[in-house]
Amino acid sequence: MAGGGAILGGLFGLMLGGPIGGIVGAVFGNAISEAGSGGSAGGYESGVDGFSVVCPGCGVKILVGGEGRWICPNCRVEFDYDGNSSRIGGAGRHTEFVGNYNEKINNDQAQDIFFLVVFSLLALMAKADGVVSKEEIKLVDDFIKKVLQLSPQKRDLAIKIFNTAKDSNYSFDSLASQFYSIFKNERSVLKTMFDILMHLAHSDGTFHPNEERLIKSAKKIFKISDYEYESLKERYQKHGQSGEGGSGSQNRSSGGGQSGSHHENIDKYYAELGCMPSDSNEKIKEAYKKMARDYHPDTVIARGLPQDFVKFATQRFQQIQLAYEKIKTARNF
Repeated sequence: MAGGGAILGGLFGLMLGGPIGGIVGAVFGNAISEAGSGGSAGGYESGVDGFSVVCPGCGVKILVGGEGRWICPNCRVEFDYDGNSSRIGGAGRHTEFVGNYNEKINNDQAQDIFFLVVFSLLALMAKADGVVSKEEIKLVDDFIKKVLQLSPQKRDLAIKIFNTAKDSNYSFDSLASQFYSIFKNERSVLKTMFDILMHLAHSDGTFHPNEERLIKSAKKIFKISDYEYESLKERYQKHGQSGEGGSGSQNRSSGGGQSGSHHENIDKYYAELGCMPSDSNEKIKEAYKKMARDYHPDTVIARGLPQDFVKFATQRFQQIQLAYEKIKTARNF
């Protein structure tokens, strides 16, 4: 897989500027460098995953997906490729994403953008303290293998995207803002992305200050409510990475008697819905309906979530359903 074109094929020819376009260009650019493709300095070669072109800004040969606007991963110049030649276009040298994104995208493109952005944001969050540790890399790799269960090909692409974003000069906020501009009308997609970021931020059992700063920034950009944020925060802090109340939860409840264990389990289900035991039945019902709607598999599939991430949303949907049923039984309504 040279550059993941078979997976990110939906982005070929899409005129994406900003951080997303830059990372796409860099992933393909890295691929052709690694493949060691030759050719004349001024030539254009058609390949399996795109076209080899010479950047008009720095003269370096890179790989692009087809006609459209691209950003050179080497010199950050934004240029247009018409199928025959490349020329500097747009704003020239690109730094940050500014403004709204108005180009219409199809479902395949939406899925590719989500796949690319999630691993890019995780990389930028991981390097928030200036260095990406081995522990942080392992957490992301565990997420890829155990939670998403990606195929070897997709895992390689996810790692390539992660490393490309990690080594870029893009900011977390600029990438999150461009993602929001594309999916601002798709609440379920934005909420799933935010949930994944929260999942990884808490996966080592500690919510680090730098992670919290970026998470709160994403909360503001994605327009996540205080209620939704506190709900997710409590959920992951109570139950850790799995969100299912693993051995740590069991250990805390053991030794406290049957009644203590029962209360702790019920509290876990209230936290799952972002509710408190003192909330009314109506409030709990409304919270359940809202969350179930956001995470329902039919909803996230229709909104353009990649199949691999539909698994994540489906698991959350099942946990939400279980929590609601447990609370209904306990309250007898």
